Amino acid sequence: MTPLFRVICIVVCTALAGCATNSHTPTAAGASAQNDRLAGVWAGVDESGKEGALILEKNGRADLIRDGKSATKTLVRGNGTIEYEYNSNTDPHTFDLVLTLNTGETKRLPGTLRFIAPDTIEVTMFDDKILLHRQKDSTLGKLDQ
Repeated sequence: MTPLFRVICIVVCTALAGCATNSHTPTAAGASAQNDRLAGVWAGVDESGKEGALILEKNGRADLIRDGKSATKTLVRGNGTIEYEYNSNTDPHTFDLVLTLNTGETKRLPGTLRFIAPDTIEVTMFDDKILLHRQKDSTLGKLDQ
């Protein structure tokens, strides 16, 4: 199973099951200067040749795109949000995706992030690594507000 697909599957299962194991209180991390460095569209191709993307907003919101389908719009479907938390003060840098359901329940998907170059990152989740490249001109647009 490809890393991006695995993350999407976990987000879906968590949203559908409505279960959560961790609590999450939104913090100022969503608006921090660290997020400015990550904000944008990061795309890559998995082992099966399918394109995928990770959209990161400065306000901490996130979305996963696979086969042209948004995880937020097709899987979460208004029942919650996907946010990310990034901390460059740790070694390795932590990069977590946080699914928050409208009920207040949350699920944290822990990972790490490493900058390979200014426009290339390596994200590790579930012992899988995926290389993503910043898209300078993207038609994916911003997440719905």
